[in-house]
Amino acid sequence: MDNPTITVEFNGDVTRPEWHRVYVDACRDAALQSNVDVVDLNSPGADRESGPALLVRVIAASDVGAASVSAAIAEDAGRQAANISLALGISAFGDDAVDAVQAIVHLIGQGPAGIFRWIQPAGSPDELRSRIVYWVLLVVDRRALSPAREFGDSPSEVILDQLPTSTSDAAVSRVDPFGKEVP
Repeated sequence: MDNPTITVEFNGDVTRPEWHRVYVDACRDAALQSNVDVVDLNSPGADRESGPALLVRVIAASDVGAASVSAAIAEDAGRQAANISLALGISAFGDDAVDAVQAIVHLIGQGPAGIFRWIQPAGSPDELRSRIVYWVLLVVDRRALSPAREFGDSPSEVILDQLPTSTSDAAVSRVDPFGKEVP
């Protein structure tokens, strides 16, 4: 029997290919943990008609104030407003990530209750990978695609305990859509 499939889309600075590699690794990790095929929208065989279930954007924290970055973030929020089943994960990457997250929240807000929108800092590639894995697993849980749901903890609950913490997290309080505090 084939695994269920979830389609995701990545947007990031093309001059930072390491972010795309982290994203690819995170999708692979999420697929292994959930027994769900995680397919990038731009991959051969991806369901482009239905669009992605999760849109991931990674931004250099130092670029958040730039007009082009603000426009891209606003466009992502607009896509989500037009399709409330689209989950949106935005990560500000770098030393000033916490301040950048605050600026992004000021720009587009957390979104209405019931939608999946995460705006989180990442200070390292490992932290970014963990964030993306967690977002993918929450979307898998939301869509009830994971066979693990029948056997106890969902993949996102299992990985929640494995997420790395950083000193930047102390300044940003987050609650996932299920009401749990996100480390």
